[in-house]
Amino acid sequence: MIKITEQFEKVAGIFEPRRVDDLCEGATEFIGWCDEWQASWQIEDGPFKGEWAMTPTHKDRYKMPFAWVPSGDLREINADEPVT
Repeated sequence: MIKITEQFEKVAGIFEPRRVDDLCEGATEFIGWCDEWQASWQIEDGPFKGEWAMTPTHKDRYKMPFAWVPSGDLREINADEPVT
């Protein structure tokens, strides 16, 4: 899980959802996708309460089947980890 300390913070992360049975259509194609993500707001209710809603910053983000993912579905990239 990515650690976020403030709104609008940006981090590099890989989309690794905890569950895949409830993803929106087309989202499985993005599993393992690496991008810079921005903390947009804290989720206030539901199963992801207390996590950050992370929005991708990639220029093609509008082609994605989702607008945000919970911070718990991202794995932070280590500085020495190769990015694909």
